[in-house]
Amino acid sequence: MANNPNARKNLRNFKKNDPRTGAKDPRINRAGARTFDAFRKVVQEFLDEPTSKNRTRLDKLLMDMTRTQTGRRTLLEYAFGKVPQPITGKDEQPLTLNVPGFEDALRKVYGDRVKR
Repeated sequence: MANNPNARKNLRNFKKNDPRTGAKDPRINRAGARTFDAFRKVVQEFLDEPTSKNRTRLDKLLMDMTRTQTGRRTLLEYAFGKVPQPITGKDEQPLTLNVPGFEDALRKVYGDRVKR
């Protein structure tokens, strides 16, 4: 059981506002960020706060991400863009799509410039 003396009391569903009495569930955070931009600003300020050894929380988070292969790949993709993933068919051969009537539609638009 948790050390919180109100743990049992808080194990109930949130209640909607009661328009007749004006009662509101006090556990709901109604003063939080209302838009994504406001939330982004709060997160950026939080990550910019210094921790020990003159590092920010963001520095610590990025260092933690470098400890796993997935984290390293994610960091590289954020820094330099997503790594292209080739689409292949059977036996790793390039995938070819045949759409009936597509060449005829291209010829109507571009004329004889369409190659086979």
